[in-house]
Amino acid sequence: MTVLIVDEEFSSFGGHHAAYDLPIIEELERRRIPCVLLTDMKLGSETSPFRVLPAFNTRAAVALRSSFVPQLVTRILSSLVGNLVTSWDLVRKVTPHTASGDLIVLARPLSRTRIAYGVWLWYLKRLGRRLSVIYVVHNEPEPLFGSQIRILRRLAQGHHLEFVAHSPAIAAQVGQYLGFQPKVIALPFKPYDLVDRPSGRKGAVRFAFLGLGHHSKGLDLVLQAVKLCAELVDGNKMEFTIQCYLPFRDHAAEELHRSAKELSVTITSIILIEHELRPSEYLLELQRSDVVLVPHRLDTYRYALSGVFADAMAAGRPVIVAEGSYMSELVRESGAGVSFESGSGLSLQRAIVEAARRIDELLAHAKTARERWVREQGPDAFVTLLLQLSESPVVGSRD
Repeated sequence: MTVLIVDEEFSSFGGHHAAYDLPIIEELERRRIPCVLLTDMKLGSETSPFRVLPAFNTRAAVALRSSFVPQLVTRILSSLVGNLVTSWDLVRKVTPHTASGDLIVLARPLSRTRIAYGVWLWYLKRLGRRLSVIYVVHNEPEPLFGSQIRILRRLAQGHHLEFVAHSPAIAAQVGQYLGFQPKVIALPFKPYDLVDRPSGRKGAVRFAFLGLGHHSKGLDLVLQAVKLCAELVDGNKMEFTIQCYLPFRDHAAEELHRSAKELSVTITSIILIEHELRPSEYLLELQRSDVVLVPHRLDTYRYALSGVFADAMAAGRPVIVAEGSYMSELVRESGAGVSFESGSGLSLQRAIVEAARRIDELLAHAKTARERWVREQGPDAFVTLLLQLSESPVVGSRD
């Protein structure tokens, strides 16, 4: 059996996102299970030992998303183009690498290309190939999810199709469409070596905001909170590393990036990162930090699990997250962080001050939480569940 990880938008994300598939590959390699990553880009030298095949051309759909076309028209065109281009890429470039009995992991399927996967699985069935397919749901189902999944499942008849979700709440929502509850599995992450708290400038506590610099990630709240922290008497006891990078055009985000640059000129405690981070650079920033800021908004991350959050937990770093999110439940259980009122820069600033005051306590909780997180949610557990699902006695997709 060969495991094929299909991640069509690998190159459309920056920074930490590039590491999501790699822990799965490393664990499969450790178990001596052949694995291929089919994606939109060739990996750099840091990941070259793995077999990677550039199979997708997502640039057309991404270009539409980045254009000045009205949003509704953009979504329709993006879906049409995405499904057509992805169907062609799957049939032409991915099919030659498949054989009956293989395991296909749809690591981050997009809403605009779900039908393409159904068409491809139907095509493989016509070729006489029967595969195990695991569809990973990483976000709350959007309005078209139900109809798209029904079409995909109908086209996938004859294959062994399973679903997994990244949180219990998402699993429950997906279960309403499927008629059964999918298994819950955390985002794949690399179990980083634990590094003790670095010595910051004059004992300053360093806060890091990493990943995509976007409104949905709470970048605007971070800028508000940092500005408020600078006005405090002891504001010089805090440092902020802020990554402002986005691999596609977004005018609102570009305004935020300009604001961040202006703020970094007046507030010397800000370290601004305006480029994509390689995996080694991203790890270094994690290890340099004392607290990781994950102020993602609830309209996108109420039930979802952020990759930055998973990485921070794996690195033994406390986090600051929005109250009411699935991540805040995990923080409450572990004590490895502080929550704030979603959408409030003032509340985030107060959470930052609290975290700075309790830093030794939070780091101790984060160290303990890391042990359980790596044991229960690490790549070993992830791959074990994937293989168990692929070997399930269920034949054909569930109805």
